[in-house]
Amino acid sequence: MTKLAGVLCCLAVSIGARTAAAQGPVERLAYDDCYVDYWSDEPQLWCHIVVANPDGSSAVSVAEGIDLSWSPDGSKLALSGGPQRDDIFVLDLDDGTLTNLTNDPAADTEPAWSPDGSQIAFTSTRTGTSELFVMKPDGSGLTQVTHEVGFVGQPTWSPDGARLAFDCAVVAGNLDICSMAADGTDLVRLTDDPAWDSGAAYSPDGTRIAFATGRYGLTERTAVMNADGSAVSPMGDDVGAVRPAWSLDG
Repeated sequence: MTKLAGVLCCLAVSIGARTAAAQGPVERLAYDDCYVDYWSDEPQLWCHIVVANPDGSSAVSVAEGIDLSWSPDGSKLALSGGPQRDDIFVLDLDDGTLTNLTNDPAADTEPAWSPDGSQIAFTSTRTGTSELFVMKPDGSGLTQVTHEVGFVGQPTWSPDGARLAFDCAVVAGNLDICSMAADGTDLVRLTDDPAWDSGAAYSPDGTRIAFATGRYGLTERTAVMNADGSAVSPMGDDVGAVRPAWSLDG
């Protein structure tokens, strides 16, 4: 059965699993929790990362930040520092160490850990426009992947790590979904509808992509297409989410 979950507003949820010594597999839920501080002279948005059991119990705030991404082994979280400090950090959940990987004056956001754990993709404005970069989990090996091809944001890896899909604006003013090889070659514009398309999510087998769209007359609607952009179809009746996500079994 095909199952999709989505983020309706400001709450991003991710589940990770890791093996703890002598304890067997441990599943944990992580999400970014945001609120607006209206008590300051100028209202500010504050976000922090919460880790909890899958049923929501034992919730603990572990760091300020947003846009979390689990490492494949479930031992670390990559995150953006949040509205007040737009850098990419890695949080070690075993010892609580928080490491700034980018430490750049520009905005570095939306980290996405590669399936094999060897790289972290992220969005950066360090060139003056939003571009896609990748780096190793220790911050070394920084490489710019996109170069003025209309990259907008929300990078996501294919399950085999060979490609990255992301929001793009190849035609100015028209938000679409593009994909390219992880080395920056073979750019493909997957959608070209006049309505907006955003928030790509690969199915576990890599053959399909779910995404949010405005093409069916609603504020947002969830649609699915083949990984090459063909066979676009809406999901059910009035199914809508800003950032859809697949169940692990597809």
